[in-house]
Amino acid sequence: MIPTGTITDQPEYEYRGAMLDVSRHFFQVDDVKRFIDLISYYKMNALHLHLSDDQGWRIEIKSWPNLAIHGGSTQVGGGTGGYYTQEQYSDIVKYAQERYITIVPEIDMPGIPMLHLLLMLN
Repeated sequence: MIPTGTITDQPEYEYRGAMLDVSRHFFQVDDVKRFIDLISYYKMNALHLHLSDDQGWRIEIKSWPNLAIHGGSTQVGGGTGGYYTQEQYSDIVKYAQERYITIVPEIDMPGIPMLHLLLMLN
């Protein structure tokens, strides 16, 4: 027999986050959504998405298409890379919001190698 009682289950900290570095190692939308599901299970409420760095530019900017087309074409250690269209990124943000998670984007200005590539292509 177990006596009756009350279980109070709440997070200790207001901000609880995880970071996913998609700039160096690109993850498809479904993989990001799976990650969101996992961190929501552990009551995290923020996902820091590292979207750009010297190694990759992972979000479409319609006025600067070469950032994603060329900057998103590789990843650290080889591989084909990739990038998120604006529609895909909006879908990820909406998916996270439905699970009470805020997406915190990190967009670094292009590093020297990325800037040289961009200047050559535009």
